[in-house]
Amino acid sequence: MLDLAQKLLTLSQEMLTLAEQKDWQKLAEIQAKREALIKELDAFDLSSLNQTQSAEFSTLIIQSRELERRCRRLAEAGRDILTSEHRKVSKGKAMQKAYGAYRKHR
Repeated sequence: MLDLAQKLLTLSQEMLTLAEQKDWQKLAEIQAKREALIKELDAFDLSSLNQTQSAEFSTLIIQSRELERRCRRLAEAGRDILTSEHRKVSKGKAMQKAYGAYRKHR
């Protein structure tokens, strides 16, 4: 169980690194692996852990959640930048189209 929680932390660290590098495709691949691992962890009976193991498990999960939160913020910021750039490009194309139509009628 602790090995799965450690693996979750490792995947979370990889995701944050990929988000910082803006490698969204690889990040999505790691996210899919991470989600499958979370389902595995959800099915585990935590009552089988002793107090020390439970504390270690909690620490690993808290660290994983923090990394996920940071990754999500980077992804959202990246999305916002792309949306803004897309709007600018669309506006530019619309202006070019309008200018082209204006030139044809002159």
